[in-house]
Amino acid sequence: MDHLQHLGRCIWAFIRTLEVYSKYLEASSIELDVKGVAWIAAFPAPNVTVPVSSKHVESAEDESGLRDHEQTEIEADKEPSNFEFLGKEIDIGFRVAKHSGSNRLALSIEVAYLLSTLCARGDYNFIFTYSGRESLKGVIGSRPYPILAIDTERREHRRQVQAFEQALIGDKHAPPHLLESFLGAFMQDEKIEFPILTSKGSESAEENLPDSYRNFAVLWLAGNREDKQRIKVEEQSKEAEEVAEPDAESLAAIEASAQEVFKRFREPG
Repeated sequence: MDHLQHLGRCIWAFIRTLEVYSKYLEASSIELDVKGVAWIAAFPAPNVTVPVSSKHVESAEDESGLRDHEQTEIEADKEPSNFEFLGKEIDIGFRVAKHSGSNRLALSIEVAYLLSTLCARGDYNFIFTYSGRESLKGVIGSRPYPILAIDTERREHRRQVQAFEQALIGDKHAPPHLLESFLGAFMQDEKIEFPILTSKGSESAEENLPDSYRNFAVLWLAGNREDKQRIKVEEQSKEAEEVAEPDAESLAAIEASAQEVFKRFREPG
């Protein structure tokens, strides 16, 4: 994901795709429908990309000694079937998915926070829903987690019914500026790492990088130095054990001396 606006465009395109394919199924009298979920996960930390095929790019080292995972991530984007994506943020997406439906695109709190920021700025006009909090197994210690979605109801008559129902029970959509503030406070209270995705044309300052990446860099650099030191010691030990071999000129001189000795030995005294 390149920037915040890129995220908004991807979500818009995905919702549009769901709508088009849903209409195709309906027109084809196929009694099926489609639904979706959106969440984000950071790589190479705290989640990991694991190659499961021999046809993958090996990580290279940059000048800092930290392995460059960018090429691996690019390769994973091109050929995702060759990789596994593991981590707690990946697991959260599957937990959140159970709240998706044909009329709602389920969201993790991180992606909802970023999208509400976009909408609060006026870049997009997604309609958010908030259905309270519910415990999701293994997510933030199974404490109540905000149930969030984007309204994706695609049928006009059902949108009308939904609007009447909301008016009767007093239910309202979640305004993006309030949702952004609520999720920001919630993540801070639960000590959830804020998602870092800058606006188009902006760069993230070093001090704004998430703690998970900082910790990853420190640990990886330490491990990298240890590996280099071990290799250096092994090479030095190997060199010490090697016996110096004479060059061609020395071998020729030794051979000549040996022949001279044999010649004298054969000659009668």
